[in-house]
Amino acid sequence: MNEEVTHLVVNFCPWLRTGSLLLRIGAAEHARRLTELHLSHLNLDRVPPAVTSLRMMTSLDVSHNNIEQLPERLGRLSNLRRLDMSSNLTLKFLDGIGVLTWLESLDASGNALDELEEELTSLHWLQHLDLSDNNLRNLPDDFGQLRFVLDYVTATK
Repeated sequence: MNEEVTHLVVNFCPWLRTGSLLLRIGAAEHARRLTELHLSHLNLDRVPPAVTSLRMMTSLDVSHNNIEQLPERLGRLSNLRRLDMSSNLTLKFLDGIGVLTWLESLDASGNALDELEEELTSLHWLQHLDLSDNNLRNLPDDFGQLRFVLDYVTATK
């Protein structure tokens, strides 16, 4: 029987070094079949570049880290449906989020966001958006045209 790993949870592993598993994970043939990856509470300052080679991934959790920006090759995650970027206290922008055209759930709560990019309004499959506990001053002009149910959208100062 050929069993393949499709879900990997590496939360709360202080011994894990980004130079070990996370940099090599995208190169492993079996890892390319991962659909869910949880990398929370690892003190990461960026999403490991190898993660963007996991093209089958539908769910990515990089919450509770120190991530400052989205990865450059985010568009390679064309199957991504759920993204949890919550509690990355230094995250100020969601630049590039518009390439995730199939995204259904985005949790960007508990960050340092002070404005949202217009491209957020191009996420037509979005059903859940959590922007609570940020420093949002205003929303994009087309924000009201989104066709999704807002579960938790809070603009706080």
